[in-house]
Amino acid sequence: MATVFARWFERTDGCWEWTGARDKDGYGIFSYAGKPHRAHVVALELDGRPVPVGAYGCHRCDNPSCVRPDHLYPGTPAQNFDDARRRGRLALGERRRTSKLTDDGVRLIRSSDASNAELAKRLGVTAGAVQMARAGKTWRHVQ
Repeated sequence: MATVFARWFERTDGCWEWTGARDKDGYGIFSYAGKPHRAHVVALELDGRPVPVGAYGCHRCDNPSCVRPDHLYPGTPAQNFDDARRRGRLALGERRRTSKLTDDGVRLIRSSDASNAELAKRLGVTAGAVQMARAGKTWRHVQ
């Protein structure tokens, strides 16, 4: 597998970009022995650091197409989530396509003396959503 794998990237001083097929999220993918494989996970395995079942191949470089072993590490789902949060890669608030509120709407909620029901009607959300935003239990990223 190593020889098949090695022809799909070039070693450079930075990230080793996967030049083969990629999935919708930009991760390198390829088929070997009739099975699909994610390139960065195979890179870790070839480096002697297999990814345990239930874990992920995580990128220190934040580049999904990178297969350079020293840019990768096997991590738990919680570690992967924490990395994404720290790097601002999570779709929070109005960046989520299903969000009905906006950052400005949340600021209005928090600065207004109007009731939760009044604000909910005005903003097109539930009174519970207003209450949670007002209390800071949701939309914590909005100051």
